[in-house]
Amino acid sequence: MPGLLLLLIAGAAYSDQSPNGGTLVLAYYDEPSSLNPLFAPEGFANVIINCFTDGLVTFAGGLAPGPGLAESWEISPDGLSWTFHVRKGVHFSDGTPVTADDVQFTYEKGFDPKYGNRFTDFSQVVRSFRSDGADIFRIELKTPYRLLPSLLGRPIVPAHLLQEAGSAEVEFGRHPIGSGPFTLSDWKPGQITLDANPGYFMGRPRLGRIVFKLFPDNKKAWVSLLQGQVDIVPDIDYDDYVLILNDARFRGYEFLDNCCSSLLFNTRDPLFAERGIRQAIAMAIDRKDLVDTVLHGRGLAASGPFKPGTWPYNPDPLLQAYDPRRAARILSDLGWRDTDKDWVLDKEGRKLQFTVLECGEDRLRGALAKRLQWQLLQIGIRMDVVVLPLHELVEKRMPASDFQAALIQFNMFTDPDLSASLFWHSASIGGWNITGYRNPDVDRLIDRGKVASDFNDRKNIYREMYALIADDAPAAFLFFDKRYAACSARLRGFTPQEISSLGGRMHNWYLERK
Repeated sequence: MPGLLLLLIAGAAYSDQSPNGGTLVLAYYDEPSSLNPLFAPEGFANVIINCFTDGLVTFAGGLAPGPGLAESWEISPDGLSWTFHVRKGVHFSDGTPVTADDVQFTYEKGFDPKYGNRFTDFSQVVRSFRSDGADIFRIELKTPYRLLPSLLGRPIVPAHLLQEAGSAEVEFGRHPIGSGPFTLSDWKPGQITLDANPGYFMGRPRLGRIVFKLFPDNKKAWVSLLQGQVDIVPDIDYDDYVLILNDARFRGYEFLDNCCSSLLFNTRDPLFAERGIRQAIAMAIDRKDLVDTVLHGRGLAASGPFKPGTWPYNPDPLLQAYDPRRAARILSDLGWRDTDKDWVLDKEGRKLQFTVLECGEDRLRGALAKRLQWQLLQIGIRMDVVVLPLHELVEKRMPASDFQAALIQFNMFTDPDLSASLFWHSASIGGWNITGYRNPDVDRLIDRGKVASDFNDRKNIYREMYALIADDAPAAFLFFDKRYAACSARLRGFTPQEISSLGGRMHNWYLERK
């Protein structure tokens, strides 16, 4: 997930004589605390987990869902009953067969608050689910939902190793197994190694080994690329990208990130429970200035929850538009004044100030936070910044609602229904709806969008939803930045989409022999 500062590096540090395609060395910046898929792992942990696990469906190249552990499925005429046929003969890496009971166990745990209740998007449409023998998994829906397979890519875990809570779950987080194309062979501080799974049901991966190696920053990784020690870096600086464009040893890629940089508000916080405060902050932010100064012009301003240029995007130029005068009027109407002439508004003895959490591993956050501090101070709002490690921010503080505001990027996904359901539906509060945002009209639009069959109807539903969310401002949507990737000309078997998102499992990647 490039939005969470993942850096992938491929190289020849390990001498693999396999004819199938050698070894990749992948760099990362933050050590995962666990590789247990049940515990809503942070971004880079998901990249690793994807390599040794499977879901019921797979998303090859980031496209539409296709068969995974479920080799096929059927839908009842009324669209409410789905039957998934779990593949026979598939095994976890310890030799235990994968069955429908493992699928049921995984989804049951996903609803447990202990694990962050991260399956709330699933619960919005699903009435019940159950295994029916070793190879049948049935799902009953509350209402027809043609996009159900898009919710079924979650890693399936082995029930026989995780039935006992507590120490077994912790141990599994350090020594996980799955049914995927690779298996975990070693984890030591700063380095995680996966080996090819020769018995993988989709065929042995072409790579023999993947090594995830901790790097302090992307510059050191870039130097390793130039020295021929690594083969792919999917998130590099623009200046470095320009350097390799005319170098025959490399290929370069430019793409607009799927993740939106945003200032998220905790609407349960007393300050941000006031809609006017959120609106004023959103209006006080000059997004063009942020793109020009923080991104040096390499990005697009955001105004709401969907990516510019996509069909659900609402092009209304007034949504979260820069309007500091109107922002000042809103604050004045709410009773905020600068009575002591210190540039910060106050009301009934309270200063208009808040604390924002940011991820220390993101190369943009420092510059972005400083620019936001300056912009907000122009209308009398003081913003303090606390820098946290990625795992503490996304695994502890935000799920526990222990924050006022946060600078973070969140994924827009291929289909807007998934991001809308996860981030903005009230049923997801306690899960991925970390802002605690609640609007019955938005809920109804999300529910309608799930069942709309006519494309134009669906587009109008999502654009109306976009406008409501932008106006309510549970977040100040800032920008989508351009990303740059470089890889060795020897690398084969991947798509640019996989390089940009790290969403694949590298099953078909390989390195040509020199």
